[in-house]
Amino acid sequence: MEIYTERLKLVASSPEFISGLSQSGYQEGPHVKAHLSELEKDPSTLGWGVWIILEKNSDVIIGDAGFKGKPSVKKNCRSRIWYSS
Repeated sequence: MEIYTERLKLVASSPEFISGLSQSGYQEGPHVKAHLSELEKDPSTLGWGVWIILEKNSDVIIGDAGFKGKPSVKKNCRSRIWYSS
């Protein structure tokens, strides 16, 4: 699952995508590990967790952002933004 803007590419974190990042120097934080664990239990959470943010032209990872899970029954959804250096 990917979203494109003029300058960025956002990729929903999946086990396959994250495992391919080992050569990039991206440091997988605890929030990413928690999301991947949640995906194992409930695959429908793809897109409702961590998204990796890349510079579109170079594919350099500039950070990650995401949601803290699927919307609640009241249709509320909390977001969180993290940045890598």
